[in-house]
Amino acid sequence: MANILLVEDDAELKKNIVEYFEGFNHIVNSSSNGMEALDVLDNFLPDIIICDILMPKMNGLQFLSEKKKYPLVCNIPIIFITANSSVDGKLAMLAQGAIDYISKPFELKEIRLKVENLVLFGGSFKLKDNLREATQFSENIMFKIMFEKVLLSLPENPDITIGDVAYQMNMSVSTLQRGVNRYYNKNFTDLVRERKLKRAAELLSKTDKSINEISIICGFNTLSYFSKTFKGYFRISPKKYRVEKYKEGQRPGDRNFSA
Repeated sequence: MANILLVEDDAELKKNIVEYFEGFNHIVNSSSNGMEALDVLDNFLPDIIICDILMPKMNGLQFLSEKKKYPLVCNIPIIFITANSSVDGKLAMLAQGAIDYISKPFELKEIRLKVENLVLFGGSFKLKDNLREATQFSENIMFKIMFEKVLLSLPENPDITIGDVAYQMNMSVSTLQRGVNRYYNKNFTDLVRERKLKRAAELLSKTDKSINEISIICGFNTLSYFSKTFKGYFRISPKKYRVEKYKEGQRPGDRNFSA
């Protein structure tokens, strides 16, 4: 059994691949583009990633490049799904760090066998490294678990400071900042701002709260600063973001939606 992250924007193909792998007792978590996949990796550690190349918002190669920035997931092998049959295109994928690729059209059995072989093959090498990496990995996981618990309190405490977090985690501010830089490749301020913006995007998509109300809930001092920061991160204003989500069928108040 393998833990698999599938990154595919074609809803029908994604559904077929997920159902097929689950039929062989594999655990599959899916997303529709590279940005969503990075969010999934915050809470899901796959054995292997299956990723399409051409996707909106963040394509497969961009996702691979971003993934390399995070120590906990940078070495997770990735198989690309591609319609590019040229030799140059395939070589480019391998040069970027892909472990393998599948050319469209393909048989589901082919991709399953590749995944199972790679997971089995990789597992034999992991066993040799377990003793050396066990302590470091445990430290990584414990830091992330503790820090993520604090981040989960952001909706109730949007004005939390790095000093508050350091106190809750029983460590110095400098130690906390080094840990955030090491495990997230960002500083504390940028990371908290990013989480606030993602929370704001969720509220824009799922609720009918006003934009000003959402900015206050998420801990932004002024509406203008919130709008500027939101647009800088998502490349779209909060108002237009809500309109786009509405067009996609994510009407405010819906309980379930696809990002």
